[in-house]
Amino acid sequence: MAIERKFNQTQQEVINLLADRFHTEPTEWHTRGNFTDCHGCDGYIFKSERAATRYIYGDGLQMFMDYCDGAATEEDWLNILIKQGFTKRQASKVINEKNWRKVVRMMTQTAGPRFFLSEYSGQVNELSDGSLLYY
Repeated sequence: MAIERKFNQTQQEVINLLADRFHTEPTEWHTRGNFTDCHGCDGYIFKSERAATRYIYGDGLQMFMDYCDGAATEEDWLNILIKQGFTKRQASKVINEKNWRKVVRMMTQTAGPRFFLSEYSGQVNELSDGSLLYY
């Protein structure tokens, strides 16, 4: 019962935050830590940045590899990786090999999990219980 109450409080806090800051709301909660808004954008709640990173490298890996493969041209990815501090040689190697798993790791290591998880705002919001909302 206490866990359900905590989830309801967190859920209400997220609903209020999205309404106040972004003028939107979750339309579907898929799990306690994942929802979709009325624009089709996903939001994620994690206990820490480390937990968010583990999700990216684990359950979310294929989704984010597919995202990298289709989100930008190879030339754009080359420029993105170089702007993140990788050498042209490093960036060219992973792009030419179409090693999207490595691109996911490189981007997560330099830009953090919000690069993949905060598709709507690019922000990370700390909730009152200390968990992190990526939206």
